[in-house]
Amino acid sequence: MTPTLDEVVQFLMGAGQIDGVYFGEMPEHAKSTHWWRKHLQAAYTASVDTEFMDLKRIRKEVAKYYRTAPDALAGRGRSKGIVTARQMAYLLCRTLTPCSTPEIGDAFGRDHSTVVMGIESMKRRVNSDPIIGQQYSELKQQLEERIEQ
Repeated sequence: MTPTLDEVVQFLMGAGQIDGVYFGEMPEHAKSTHWWRKHLQAAYTASVDTEFMDLKRIRKEVAKYYRTAPDALAGRGRSKGIVTARQMAYLLCRTLTPCSTPEIGDAFGRDHSTVVMGIESMKRRVNSDPIIGQQYSELKQQLEERIEQ
């Protein structure tokens, strides 16, 4: 069984075990003193994949809400409807995941500075336009319910 990233960190700090041993000890099956690296790599990969799946899920749900294709949010389209949906997705990704703006940008095929500007723009619109504010609240609630499942 692959340990979680938290379990590996606890192990490296000497506060937990992996394969029944503490950091600095070697389990019987180990062929080198760096046997624990494969656990660290697997745990990190699993945590990154989970975050990326959350970004994909958010992109898909936002596209569905705005009645457009998820690929359109990662595309080059600049129509008002696509830009609104894309920026809403950026804001929700930033709010609902631990992902950084460069990670969000990668998921949408954008530079992190574009994501930052989009998030700031959408925050202003959420606060100044009651319809956009309601859309944000509805989408956030839907996504929080689905992420918990």
